This record gives sequence, structure tokens and C-alpha cells, in this order.
Amino acid sequence: MDESVSLRRRLSSVESSSEYNMTKDGSDDGPLSSDSGTESNRSSDLTASTGLSTIIKVLSDSLLRTELAEMEMMKAREAARWEAEKRRMEMEVELTRMVLQTHLQVTTSLLVEEQEICTSQRKRKRSEVIEDESSTTREKSLALLRLLQLNLIFSNSLT
Repeated sequence: MDESVSLRRRLSSVESSSEYNMTKDGSDDGPLSSDSGTESNRSSDLTASTGLSTIIKVLSDSLLRTELAEMEMMKAREAARWEAEKRRMEMEVELTRMVLQTHLQVTTSLLVEEQEICTSQRKRKRSEVIEDESSTTREKSLALLRLLQLNLIFSNSLT
């Protein structure tokens, strides 16, 4: 931006000095002759076009740098977004793994208890006390299994 301001000052000083022919001692000789005026206009036009091309080049370079910086920022934001999404998915997978591991352990435990009940019933005589204990244990096991199923359904509905 400073270059364009200094360029404008130079252009305006060239234009004002080209109107009058100054001598070495600083006195003016009046307006320039037509030949020197034409020459002065040509050099002024050349200076103006050179200045204009410089301004356009500086402006285009500045716009290019701005666009590149914006692209880099967009790229960085997108990379950060992908990284956050990756972490979220990893956490979700870990949570699902933990829930499924818990369900597996509880189900295994229920199956082991059920097998123990079945083997103990075979060894002993059937009585009402044993049947009451086994039915209570079985009811607890079924309630726990239902609770696990509801938990699994609920966790699946969240994802």
C-alpha cells in the first residue's frame, strides 16, 4: 500500500513539473515548447503505465497471498475436524466394546448359574425349598437378562 502512495506522489510531481520548463537556477521559462511537451507527455504516459502495472502487480500478489493463506486455514480447519471426528468414533467404539463385554460377562454368569441349578436339581431330591430357591434365582436371572436387553436397545438407539 505504501508503494502505491509513493507512486501517486511521484506521478503528480512529474505531471506538475512537466507543465513548466525550469532552468538550473530555479526560474521558470514559462510553458514548455511543443516538442518538449510531447516528449514530456510520452515519458509521463510511460511512467504512469509503469506505475499502474506495478500497482496491479502488487495488488495481484497481495490477493494471491491472501487466497493461499485462506486455503491453508481451511485445510487446517478441515484436518482438525477430521481428527475430532476420528477421536469421537474411537471413543464410541470403545464404549460399545465395553458395553458388549459387560453383556457377555453377565450372560455367561447367568448361564453358569443356570447350569449349576440344573446339576444341583439332578443330584438332590426335589423338594419345595429347592424349587423355591431355583425359581427365585431363575426370576432374578431373567430380570437381569431383560435389563441387559433394554440397555442394549437403548444404547443402540442413541447411536
